[in-house]
Amino acid sequence: MLADIYAARETDPGDISSKLLAAETGKYHRDVRYIGDLEAIKIHLLSQTRPGDLVITMGAGDIFKVGEAYLEALKGTAHI
Repeated sequence: MLADIYAARETDPGDISSKLLAAETGKYHRDVRYIGDLEAIKIHLLSQTRPGDLVITMGAGDIFKVGEAYLEALKGTAHI
């Protein structure tokens, strides 16, 4: 899954986006998804993961919030 890309300190040239990366990567791997909204990513993870699955969030900025929200949603379930 790819979330939106945001420029940090550098100027955003506007020539790359998560949608573009997903489209290009999708030519070689069928399971690539662009889901820009962090809440939507959490919801997708909750619907697609099973006990024993490994979920890794990577990136800068607030992407860590997806992992935190995902784990919070799993509290009290058989998944965790």
